[in-house]
Amino acid sequence: MSSPCCPKQRCPSEVEGRCRPSIASSVRLPLFVVPAQDFVDGTGPGLLAALVLALIAAALLYSTKRQEQKNFVLARAPRLPIRVLAEHDDAWIAGVVERDQPLYCPWFRTPCVYFSYRLERLVTRVVRDSKGRTRTVTSWETEHSESDVCDFLVVDDGSAIEVDASRASFEHLPGTGYDYAGLSRRHVATMLPVGIGVHLLGVKLEDGRFGPLGAVPLIVTTTTSDDYLRRGDRTEGVLRWFGLFLTLLAFVIAFSMIGASTWQAPHWELGLPIGLLGWSPIWLWSTYNRFVRQAQATAAAWRQIDVDLDVRYQLVPKLVEVARAYATHESELLESLARMRNEAQTSVDAAIREERIRSRAVRRLLAVAESHPDLQANTTFSRLHDGLWALEEKIAASRSFYDNTALEWNRLVESFPSSLVARLFGFERKAFFGAMDSERAATRVVLASGAPPRDSLR
Repeated sequence: MSSPCCPKQRCPSEVEGRCRPSIASSVRLPLFVVPAQDFVDGTGPGLLAALVLALIAAALLYSTKRQEQKNFVLARAPRLPIRVLAEHDDAWIAGVVERDQPLYCPWFRTPCVYFSYRLERLVTRVVRDSKGRTRTVTSWETEHSESDVCDFLVVDDGSAIEVDASRASFEHLPGTGYDYAGLSRRHVATMLPVGIGVHLLGVKLEDGRFGPLGAVPLIVTTTTSDDYLRRGDRTEGVLRWFGLFLTLLAFVIAFSMIGASTWQAPHWELGLPIGLLGWSPIWLWSTYNRFVRQAQATAAAWRQIDVDLDVRYQLVPKLVEVARAYATHESELLESLARMRNEAQTSVDAAIREERIRSRAVRRLLAVAESHPDLQANTTFSRLHDGLWALEEKIAASRSFYDNTALEWNRLVESFPSSLVARLFGFERKAFFGAMDSERAATRVVLASGAPPRDSLR
């Protein structure tokens, strides 16, 4: 009997008079399955590279957003001496580390409150590559690691506060360098020694300790707060630049594969213009979001100034009443301060002008105590004075933070190519307080309460 699928031959295997179909003839690959060799020889590697670059770019842009949020929290905190911290104040403080019973870093035996120690060993291995060739590789590997932390005091001009070190992030600490023990072992550690100067960001908690709270972390570092903030700004800029660049590169590579027979012969003349066209909405979205986040930061900074001013309007009349009996020749100043109210302004420019006038008047009040020894001995005045001095420092920090956000906004509005987005959506420049060195210098006057100058915190 002739087989229907092989008409010229008889099927070697017959079942009920029909030819048994071969396995190969019964298997049908799905249309979307591409043989591995075709994928490698075609444009597959190029498309895969574009996908990997796109994923890396997305991770970098997400990290940029996280870093931007962190920088906002760090920049808005004022620099305050320990003695004027109030409950739930978030601030940068500075001082010297103290601990009666410190830790001791292994091997180095240095008294400290935090250490991270490693013992490394020199290891030699023989490895074989993909072609079967062998080579000797020598590297340092960790044989033992150990870290520990304990709570400690930060002392600043006679005032001290306990730090909740178990929840702290220790950054940019001094290292010991490598200490070799023979030719095959070495010791290394980073630590926070007792007696070293340190800068911290955190919140004064209800129990009187300094620690993290909400979105405000506890950061311990030996660099100044200004240097720390500059590092954060640089990190944010680098992450954003590489994120957008890798996004553009992914688009260009992906579109250059269109019509190409192999990934080794891409059509760059096609991929570059189409890639730029496809990348433009991503850049527009990213730049617009930068404007939105900067506007939110500026509004938050302005709200913080309002909050501080509300506290000032409640505190100043109390201080004026105490000072009135001692400083009669300052009656004009005291009357103007007593009438101080948070009057509604029609514009930000008007509000800024009014705040400049009020700030000068308050600083004159703070300087009154220098010429009145009786005021210095008044405990009520001293307590209110300390509170107002700390509040003025917070207001100065809030104004500085607002200026920084407004200046960054203005830079985006004026600089190319972000100015294109500003014109497209009608974004305009924002007013700012500007540097008032004479006013800020008045804050640094050491009054009878012993308030330290701000420069001592830097």
